[in-house]
Formats: sequence, C-alpha cells, structure tokens
Amino acid sequence: MAAILASIEAKINESLRPKPRQEETSTEKTIQYVENFTGFPRERIVSVTILMVATYVVLGNYLPFLSHLFCLFWPVKESFKVLRLQQRPSDNLLLYWIVYSLVSIFDFSSLPGIPIYYFAKIALFVSFTSNGMEKLREWSEPALRFTESWVFVVPPTHNEEDQH
Repeated sequence: MAAILASIEAKINESLRPKPRQEETSTEKTIQYVENFTGFPRERIVSVTILMVATYVVLGNYLPFLSHLFCLFWPVKESFKVLRLQQRPSDNLLLYWIVYSLVSIFDFSSLPGIPIYYFAKIALFVSFTSNGMEKLREWSEPALRFTESWVFVVPPTHNEEDQH
C-alpha cells in the first residue's frame, strides 16, 4: 500500500513540475501565482486543495457546525478563564468577540453558498488566535474610530463644552 501511495505521489509531483521548453499554460501561471503569493510549494497547495475538497464532500452538511466549533473554542476558553480568575478581559479577547459577531452575520447571507467560505472563516480565526491579532488591531483601529464617531454617543471634551 505504501509503495502504491509513493508512486501516486511521485506521479503527482512530476506532473506539477514545469516541463522545459513547454509553453506556460494558464494552469501553470495560476499555480505560480498562488505559489509566490502564499510562499508554499505547489505540492502543499495541491495537497491542501485535495484535502479541502475531500472534507467538503464528506462533511459538507456539517461544515457550519464545525466552523463555529473551531472559531469558538479559543474565546470561550479564555472567557471562562477571565470569569474564573475575575480579571479584566484582554483587548484581544474583546476584539475577537467583536469580529466573530460581525463575521457571523455573513452566515445568514449568500456567502455560505461559496464552498470555500467555511474554510476561509476557520483560517481567519485560527490566524487571529496564533499571531494575527496585532494585524487585526492595526486594521480595525480606523473602523473603531468611525463607529465611535457615528454610532456611539461620545461624551464631549472640555473644548466642546466651553463653546456651548
């Protein structure tokens, strides 16, 4: 069985490598673009794509549940820790809950009809739990300022009180 899998892997790897003196096809250009964009070798990209398709075929009806399960594990665990220790919640945790609630709104739109939606949602939130929270904070700061200025009643500063 291992020999069969090894021969299949060798054939796939051989077919993925560009051939010399061959015209670049649109498939080759796409694979090169994705390879350069992600920084992953094409073998890994194809393996992940095959895994995603297989997961979608086998667990298609359960993907909404699984995406919520993956996306809720870390913040629920951290929230219970904050409640148990009676600490002030971190800004990262609060920001995660805000983004989760906003992304969950899209679960009721037509986006879940796109096969990659739940995979992208899981990848987004897993990246937040690992190291993407600082990038999210940089990105969200203008949106938070806009929301505060238009939605919330911001108490006037001393300068505004003096003008009235």
